[in-house]
Amino acid sequence: MKCLKAAILAAALSLQPLVALAATPAPSLSAADQADLARVEAYLNSIRTVHGEFLQSAEGEVYAEGAFYIERPGKMRIQYSTPNTLYMVASGSTLSIYDPRIKKATYVPVDATPAYYLFKDRVGFGDDIAASKLERGEASLRVTIYQKDHPNDGRIMLVFSDKPLELKKWKMIGHDGNEIDISLINTEFNTKLDPNLFKFVDPSPTSESARSAH
Repeated sequence: MKCLKAAILAAALSLQPLVALAATPAPSLSAADQADLARVEAYLNSIRTVHGEFLQSAEGEVYAEGAFYIERPGKMRIQYSTPNTLYMVASGSTLSIYDPRIKKATYVPVDATPAYYLFKDRVGFGDDIAASKLERGEASLRVTIYQKDHPNDGRIMLVFSDKPLELKKWKMIGHDGNEIDISLINTEFNTKLDPNLFKFVDPSPTSESARSAH
């Protein structure tokens, strides 16, 4: 069951775009909102690498955890902790996912996934990405974003601690209103990452890499 639930994230990130709730016009953003968006944009563009651990939850229940690595532009690795060995690697134009339930790898275009927001070369609100909502807490900032050309393909809420800004969580929002939270812990920013992290090795029994290991 844990492995099955963990696979939901792989679907959300990769196999199909998230379907959003019925599209509604984005509200007008105030001058204060625009200033905070500019801060968020500058902060995100200052991050070239980030790695750490994550807790995946829905409806308040943590059901999966693991490690993540992002190097911009275009590289990401998400590795679930054992006993679940699901993992995914983005490099170049392809996102590769290995699902241990079916012992098979799947390959999809990386720019067709909602997660592409997080590791494209530069984030520019008002370009291909727009903010539909900005919310402030006592020491937090939450920005909900979507792809302008595909407003029905999903939403991601980025959650930051504020003053100073630091990315703490992202939330994937499904067509039925269900949400998947990815909370980040023990994160380190702008450190050198091993290039081998972003090389996908397919452990499927029928794969070329698996056969060559024997």
